[in-house]
Amino acid sequence: MTNAPVWLTIISLVFSLIAIVISCAAYFANKRSSKAALLHQVKNSVDSAKTQVENVGIKLAHLSAKSGLTQDEGQELTNLKIIFDSSVEKVLNAYEDGCQKYEADLILRDEFKKSYFEDIREYVAKFPEKFSPPLTRYTYITKLYTLWHKPH
Repeated sequence: MTNAPVWLTIISLVFSLIAIVISCAAYFANKRSSKAALLHQVKNSVDSAKTQVENVGIKLAHLSAKSGLTQDEGQELTNLKIIFDSSVEKVLNAYEDGCQKYEADLILRDEFKKSYFEDIREYVAKFPEKFSPPLTRYTYITKLYTLWHKPH
Protein backbone atom coordinates (compact mmCIF):
# COMPACT_ATOMS: atom_id res chain seq x y z
CA MET A 1 0.00 0.00 0.00
CA THR A 2 0.98 3.59 -0.61
CA ASN A 3 0.48 6.72 1.43
CA ALA A 4 -2.82 7.52 -0.29
CA PRO A 5 -4.88 7.39 2.92
CA VAL A 6 -2.44 9.85 4.60
CA TRP A 7 -2.78 12.29 1.68
CA LEU A 8 -6.53 11.98 1.81
CA THR A 9 -6.43 12.72 5.51
CA ILE A 10 -4.19 15.77 4.93
CA ILE A 11 -6.46 17.06 2.18
CA SER A 12 -9.47 16.52 4.43
CA LEU A 13 -7.75 18.42 7.25
CA VAL A 14 -6.86 21.31 4.93
CA PHE A 15 -10.46 21.62 3.74
CA SER A 16 -11.66 21.43 7.34
CA LEU A 17 -9.28 24.22 8.34
CA ILE A 18 -10.44 26.34 5.40
CA ALA A 19 -14.05 25.76 6.45
CA ILE A 20 -13.22 26.79 10.02
CA VAL A 21 -11.48 29.98 8.83
CA ILE A 22 -14.44 30.87 6.62
CA SER A 23 -16.87 30.17 9.48
CA CYS A 24 -14.88 32.39 11.85
CA ALA A 25 -14.72 35.19 9.28
CA ALA A 26 -18.48 34.93 8.73
CA TYR A 27 -19.09 34.95 12.49
CA PHE A 28 -17.07 38.14 13.04
CA ALA A 29 -18.61 39.84 10.01
CA ASN A 30 -22.09 38.97 11.28
CA LYS A 31 -21.23 40.18 14.79
CA ARG A 32 -20.03 43.55 13.41
CA SER A 33 -23.13 43.80 11.25
CA SER A 34 -25.35 43.17 14.29
CA LYS A 35 -23.52 45.84 16.27
CA ALA A 36 -23.92 48.28 13.39
CA ALA A 37 -27.65 47.55 13.17
CA LEU A 38 -28.14 48.14 16.90
CA LEU A 39 -26.17 51.38 16.69
CA HIS A 40 -28.41 52.47 13.82
CA GLN A 41 -31.47 51.77 16.00
CA VAL A 42 -29.98 53.86 18.82
CA LYS A 43 -29.22 56.71 16.42
CA ASN A 44 -32.78 56.63 15.06
CA SER A 45 -34.19 56.67 18.57
CA VAL A 46 -32.00 59.60 19.64
CA ASP A 47 -32.70 61.55 16.45
CA SER A 48 -36.45 61.00 16.73
CA ALA A 49 -36.50 62.11 20.37
CA LYS A 50 -34.36 65.18 19.59
CA THR A 51 -36.70 66.15 16.77
CA GLN A 52 -39.63 66.04 19.17
CA VAL A 53 -37.75 68.28 21.64
CA GLU A 54 -36.93 70.74 18.86
CA ASN A 55 -40.53 70.86 17.60
CA VAL A 56 -41.98 71.39 21.05
CA GLY A 57 -39.20 73.86 21.88
CA ILE A 58 -40.08 76.01 18.89
CA LYS A 59 -43.74 76.15 19.93
CA LEU A 60 -42.75 76.80 23.52
CA ALA A 61 -40.38 79.63 22.58
CA HIS A 62 -42.99 81.22 20.33
CA LEU A 63 -45.65 81.15 23.03
CA SER A 64 -43.24 82.19 25.82
CA ALA A 65 -42.19 85.26 23.82
CA LYS A 66 -45.76 86.46 23.64
CA SER A 67 -46.88 89.05 26.15
CA GLY A 68 -50.36 89.19 27.59
CA LEU A 69 -51.32 85.55 27.09
CA THR A 70 -54.97 84.63 27.03
CA GLN A 71 -56.20 81.98 29.44
CA ASP A 72 -56.13 79.40 26.63
CA GLU A 73 -52.60 80.40 25.66
CA GLY A 74 -51.52 80.21 29.30
CA GLN A 75 -52.90 76.68 29.51
CA GLU A 76 -51.23 75.78 26.22
CA LEU A 77 -47.93 77.13 27.57
CA THR A 78 -48.29 74.99 30.69
CA ASN A 79 -49.06 71.94 28.56
CA LEU A 80 -46.11 72.62 26.25
CA LYS A 81 -43.75 72.82 29.24
CA ILE A 82 -44.97 69.42 30.41
CA ILE A 83 -44.58 67.96 26.91
CA PHE A 84 -41.13 69.54 26.60
CA ASP A 85 -39.97 67.97 29.88
CA SER A 86 -41.34 64.62 28.74
CA SER A 87 -39.57 64.98 25.41
CA VAL A 88 -36.26 65.68 27.13
CA GLU A 89 -36.79 62.50 29.18
CA LYS A 90 -37.26 60.58 25.93
CA VAL A 91 -33.94 61.91 24.65
CA LEU A 92 -32.18 60.95 27.88
CA ASN A 93 -33.81 57.52 27.81
CA ALA A 94 -32.57 57.01 24.24
CA TYR A 95 -29.04 57.96 25.32
CA GLU A 96 -29.32 55.70 28.36
CA ASP A 97 -30.28 52.81 26.09
CA GLY A 98 -27.30 53.53 23.85
CA CYS A 99 -24.92 53.81 26.81
CA GLN A 100 -26.22 50.52 28.18
CA LYS A 101 -25.59 48.87 24.81
CA TYR A 102 -22.14 50.48 24.73
CA GLU A 103 -21.25 49.03 28.12
CA ALA A 104 -22.55 45.59 27.12
CA ASP A 105 -20.45 45.83 23.91
CA LEU A 106 -23.55 45.33 21.76
CA ILE A 107 -22.88 48.28 19.46
CA LEU A 108 -19.90 49.69 17.61
CA ARG A 109 -18.19 51.49 20.47
CA ASP A 110 -15.92 53.77 18.44
CA GLU A 111 -18.81 54.95 16.28
CA PHE A 112 -21.04 55.53 19.31
CA LYS A 113 -18.34 57.55 21.05
CA LYS A 114 -17.65 59.56 17.92
CA SER A 115 -21.36 60.31 17.53
CA TYR A 116 -22.29 61.08 21.13
CA PHE A 117 -19.15 62.13 23.03
CA GLU A 118 -20.11 65.81 23.08
CA ASP A 119 -23.86 65.24 23.32
CA ILE A 120 -23.51 63.27 26.53
CA ARG A 121 -21.26 65.94 28.05
CA GLU A 122 -23.73 68.66 27.07
CA TYR A 123 -26.79 66.88 28.47
CA VAL A 124 -25.07 66.12 31.78
CA ALA A 125 -23.99 69.76 32.04
CA LYS A 126 -27.42 71.07 31.05
CA PHE A 127 -29.42 68.81 33.40
CA PRO A 128 -27.12 68.09 36.38
CA GLU A 129 -30.09 67.36 38.64
CA LYS A 130 -30.98 64.34 36.49
CA PHE A 131 -27.51 62.81 36.94
CA SER A 132 -26.96 63.23 40.67
CA PRO A 133 -25.97 59.93 42.24
CA PRO A 134 -27.21 57.85 43.93
CA LEU A 135 -30.75 58.58 42.80
CA THR A 136 -30.20 59.01 39.08
CA ARG A 137 -32.12 56.81 36.66
CA TYR A 138 -29.37 57.36 34.13
CA THR A 139 -26.61 55.20 35.55
CA TYR A 140 -25.18 54.19 32.17
CA ILE A 141 -24.97 57.79 30.95
CA THR A 142 -23.29 58.71 34.24
CA LYS A 143 -20.77 55.87 33.87
CA LEU A 144 -19.85 56.87 30.32
CA TYR A 145 -19.69 60.53 31.23
CA THR A 146 -17.28 59.71 34.04
CA LEU A 147 -15.22 57.45 31.78
CA TRP A 148 -15.02 59.93 28.91
CA HIS A 149 -14.99 63.32 30.59
CA LYS A 150 -13.60 63.03 34.11
CA PRO A 151 -9.84 62.89 34.64
CA HIS A 152 -8.74 59.64 36.22
